[in-house]
Amino acid sequence: MKIRTDFVTNSSSSSFSVVVALQDKNGNKFSFCESPYEYNIDDGGECSFNANLGNLLIDNAVNAIKKYRDIEYKLEEVGKEGRNARIENVSVGDQVSLVKIPGQTSCGWWNTVDYAIDVRSEEGSLGILPGEALGVIKDAFEGDFIALKATISSVTPLSKRRKNAKYALISIVIDAEKKCEGQVLAIDDVSKLAQFLVDSVSDDYESYDECWEDEDEDEYDAEEDSMVDQESGDAFEQEIAERKRRFVEAVSKQVSCVGDIAKITVDREYSAWGEFADLIPDNDSELCRLAENVNSTSGDAREKALDEMLAYIRTPSSERSGENFGVGYNDIYYVWNGDKNELLNLAKRLCSGYGPEICEGSEHSEIDLVEGTVKSYAEFKLC
Repeated sequence: MKIRTDFVTNSSSSSFSVVVALQDKNGNKFSFCESPYEYNIDDGGECSFNANLGNLLIDNAVNAIKKYRDIEYKLEEVGKEGRNARIENVSVGDQVSLVKIPGQTSCGWWNTVDYAIDVRSEEGSLGILPGEALGVIKDAFEGDFIALKATISSVTPLSKRRKNAKYALISIVIDAEKKCEGQVLAIDDVSKLAQFLVDSVSDDYESYDECWEDEDEDEYDAEEDSMVDQESGDAFEQEIAERKRRFVEAVSKQVSCVGDIAKITVDREYSAWGEFADLIPDNDSELCRLAENVNSTSGDAREKALDEMLAYIRTPSSERSGENFGVGYNDIYYVWNGDKNELLNLAKRLCSGYGPEICEGSEHSEIDLVEGTVKSYAEFKLC
């Protein structure tokens, strides 16, 4: 069934804002917020939290790495800087080192770090770790409490390859262990932890110069263009940097050590309309089937169908993620507080071929250091 989304406005938007909050054991709360409507008042944009909050707990971070310890990662750039010659002298089973070097590496969607990982033998560099591998282990580099063990799992020196080959082939596997049993968080410095939290927030803001490069100067119309001007663009970047600085300063001054932290939360608020909206309920085949049952029955049968629809709504599922909302969440809830008459109206709307006026939801992650628990779930508002 085709869902119409053009009945509200000819415009469309898909926007995420992020709130990072930290609470200490005395009840003091500190927060940092960024909303894309600050730099694009008409359409918003996307802010993201690029780290896995749960992996700030060392046990979680270690287990996350161990989960992929049998995956072989093929090293990159092995044909450069004398690496072919060094690879001639290594064997399967050899231990190698993982060393941070200057650079930039993409670890996946909305996830880029300002360093690369050089894989080294005793003689020197053998290659660069691919981004997919760094995405798995990067939490280990935020502190000094996780020991990484990298081992050569396969190697074909250049001398053993076909005549026209230009570089050797080498892959490694990576395992991890906790260095200190008494350590809970992967970052043991309050200031560094606060800085890590705000640095993990990114956005899709384009500076004035970047926007101008995308414009056709001959067709540019200042009256029609909603592009932020250079002065306000610079002001936005400065304001975000200042907010991050104030957050780090406040946490550092008022929280003496990480042991005084009670809870860390990250909330990502979703709001969208038009063609870019994630129509989660409208594309939920089971929910639509239950809605059809409601619409095709009456009396006691309808009451039963409404109860079944409500029971499904109250049950979380990992199948409710969309193209943008809820990606990677196992528990995705529908938010619904209406009565049975409103539920009946929802059933009719779901089978009408028309989408809602607006889509809203939230993604929530938290670490409770008092209880030692991690929570992660998403909620989508039904309307």
